[in-house]
Amino acid sequence: MKRVTQLFTALTASMFLFTSCEQNLTEDLATNEALTELSSEEIASAIETMSIAYDITALSDDDTEVTISSDEELDSYGKKQKRPRIVYPIEVTVDGEIITVSSKEEMKELIGKKKRGHRPPPFEFVFPVTVSTDSGDLEITDKEAFKAYRESLEEGTHPAFVFPITVIMDDETIVINSEEELKDLKPDHKPRHKHPEFVFPLSVVTPDGDLEIADKEAMKAYKETLEEGTRPEFVYPISIIVNEETIVINSEEELKDAKPNHGPKRPELVFPVSVVTEDGNLEIEDKEAMQAYKETLEEGTRPEFVFPITVLIDSEEFTVNDEDELKALFPKKGKKK
Repeated sequence: MKRVTQLFTALTASMFLFTSCEQNLTEDLATNEALTELSSEEIASAIETMSIAYDITALSDDDTEVTISSDEELDSYGKKQKRPRIVYPIEVTVDGEIITVSSKEEMKELIGKKKRGHRPPPFEFVFPVTVSTDSGDLEITDKEAFKAYRESLEEGTHPAFVFPITVIMDDETIVINSEEELKDLKPDHKPRHKHPEFVFPLSVVTPDGDLEIADKEAMKAYKETLEEGTRPEFVYPISIIVNEETIVINSEEELKDAKPNHGPKRPELVFPVSVVTEDGNLEIEDKEAMQAYKETLEEGTRPEFVFPITVLIDSEEFTVNDEDELKALFPKKGKKK
C-alpha cells in the first residue's frame, strides 16, 4: 500500500510539473508574439510612409486569415484587431525602392526609420484628383494610386495638380483653386526671422560709378559679378522690408543692425539622415559620419538627401521636403569673377 501511495504521489508531481512547464511555454510564446505584433499606430505609419503591394494576408484575433487589398482595408483591420498580425513576406516601396519584408522585426525597423523626421500632411485630398503629366492629364482615384504616382516622380518634383481640387483640413472641406492656395495650407517651416528684403530700385557704388538696380533678378546678376566675400556698397538711403515693415536705412551700420542676429543661424541636420549613392540609399548616423561621407565626394559635389529631412535652426526643428526648400535655408555666397 505504501508503494502504491508513493507511485501516485510521483505521478501527481509529474503531471503538475508537465502542466506548469506547458503553461510557462504558452506564456513565453504569447510574450514573444506580442513583442513582434504591429500596433495600430505602426500600421498607420506604414500606410503613411510606404506603398504596400497588395493583396496581403493578415491574421485576425481568432487566427483566421484575412485578405487585405488596400490601404483603407489595412487601416480598418489595424483599428479593429487587438493583435494585428501580417503574414510575411510582403513587398513595399520606400523612396522609390522595392523592398521585400520577411518578418515583423524587419517591418518594425523599417517603420521606425521612416517615422523619424516624418510629419503627417496637414490635410487630406478628396479623391479623385487630376494631375498634369507629359502624356496628358491623369486622374488619380485614391490614396494608393496617389502614392504610386508620387513614387514615379523624380526626387524633389511635386505633383502638378489640375485645379480646383478639394482637401479636408481640421474636419473642414476646402476648395483649392491654385498652387499658391495649396502652399498656404502647408505649415511654414522657414525661420521666423526672415532676412530683410530690399525695396527696388536702389543704387550701388561700382568702379565705373553708381549703378541702379531695378529688381531682384538684376541684384542677383550684380552679386554674381562680385568677388567671393565682397558685399554690395549701397548708395544710401535705401529702404528694406523686415517682418512686413518698411524701414529706411541711412548707413551700413543701420543695415547690419536691421538684420536679426545678423541673419539666421546656419541650419544643422538632425541625424540620422539618408543620402542617395550609386549603390543605393546610405543612412548617416551623426556629424562624424557625414564629414567622412563628404570627403568621399568630388569637389563641388553636395550630398543628395532622401527627403524629407529635419533641420535645427535656433533650437527649433523644421521639416524640409525638397532640395529647393533646403537651398532657401542656406545663404548663397558671391561667385568669383
